[in-house]
Amino acid sequence: MGTASVFFLGMLYLITGVIYIFIEVSRIRKYKRTSMMLFIRLMYILIYSIVPTATYFDYYFNGYLPYNIYLNSSGLQQGYLLFILSVIGYFFLNLGYKVNTYKKNLMSTTDITNKTNPRNLTLSGIIIFIIGFIGLYLWTKPYGSLFGIIPYASDIRAGREILDNPFSFMKELAPLLMYSSYIFIAVNIDKKKKMSLLQLTLILLSVFWTIVYMISNDGRMTFVAFFLIIILGIMRRNELKSQQFIKKNWMKLLIISSVGFYLMSISDQIMDFIRGEDTAATSNVVLEKKEGNIISNELGYTIKSGQVALTAYQNGESGNRIFIDMINGLTAWIPARFVPSDLQFMNLYEFNTLLGNGRYTQPTDFLSMIIYDLGYIGIIIIPLIFGMIIRIVESIFSMNKNLTYYNLLYGLIVFNLARIIAYADLEIISRGFFYIFIGHLIVKILNRINFNFLNEKSKQYQVIDYNDFTEVK
Repeated sequence: MGTASVFFLGMLYLITGVIYIFIEVSRIRKYKRTSMMLFIRLMYILIYSIVPTATYFDYYFNGYLPYNIYLNSSGLQQGYLLFILSVIGYFFLNLGYKVNTYKKNLMSTTDITNKTNPRNLTLSGIIIFIIGFIGLYLWTKPYGSLFGIIPYASDIRAGREILDNPFSFMKELAPLLMYSSYIFIAVNIDKKKKMSLLQLTLILLSVFWTIVYMISNDGRMTFVAFFLIIILGIMRRNELKSQQFIKKNWMKLLIISSVGFYLMSISDQIMDFIRGEDTAATSNVVLEKKEGNIISNELGYTIKSGQVALTAYQNGESGNRIFIDMINGLTAWIPARFVPSDLQFMNLYEFNTLLGNGRYTQPTDFLSMIIYDLGYIGIIIIPLIFGMIIRIVESIFSMNKNLTYYNLLYGLIVFNLARIIAYADLEIISRGFFYIFIGHLIVKILNRINFNFLNEKSKQYQVIDYNDFTEVK
């Protein structure tokens, strides 16, 4: 089935994917360490090599095509153009990362303090947990209870308004429950003595309410990422301690990522079961998805979004949204009721959905966001800037921080940066970093407070000196 052009297009993506992977393996062998940029590049390879290859080959050999991807003459032309843009974007992403923006004297004055007290860290976790719980409670209050929102989770995830919720912004504080879980887990990993009953209770409570939040938000990727971030943080901690690349950790991460991706692919049925819904009555759309491969079913929307963005740009309907999206990103941390009406715009997800199918949410990926915001010139500017940002953020973590909290924070930021490749909208990106900013701000503030009555008890924990650090090469 299919045409030779479809097969050839799939081969182009396959060949570039093999080249990209060969380059990454060579880098790992040469430098004997991982980096933040490595994970972003791996996500780039997944979205712009593996996904198109799996999608086009699935159509060529099996006749299956998800998301109504265009394969007429104009659709194939767009496919080849998206391939060229993806290669250009990969080049400028790496070029931006090569720009050395790291300043040692700046970093030495912006570290939170010379030492971090785990007792203060635990107290920070408790305060963060309370704020996250209040956020979850107020967000779900109009639905009757903390669990009353769960039956509507899939609708909320799809962007459909169920009722007028005056506390909708409090949803942005609920992920602090997850942040508190990372803190409690990190403190106990660094602890010299066995876990106390209090610490066990804090971990169980935070993890339980984190899962409630994920189910309420139908957070399929968040659920998988929650555990991957913990593993990634522990991996980095072990690498820093041993000062070498640990192969077995990567094997564990690969296995868990594969299992996690499979669970994400069947998460609709899992969420239906948890919510007590009849999985046998699943919609035809979900039943249709079972016909194709997991990769194209879950991430094939990236091809469709790219085609929709190209069509809009070629018709003069996009290519200049950058200022609108920047305003959306800047106001994302402010409740909508406090944002002037002339500064409230349709976000990029909604705009793409409107131009695409108009029925259910059609996310935008990195390339489609670029096309919508700056057109073809954006494929040079935005990846270049993104690469520079990754370099700056990685420089902040280049200090030899053995405390597990910082390594889990590293994993959390890596996930959110890598996620931009698959889900790119400045408003959504900004909201994704909101709880991280609030959580770490609380940690920084409390870390500067000297609780003398707790200092003696903190000897059972590791207190890490951060004066020494190494630069990113």
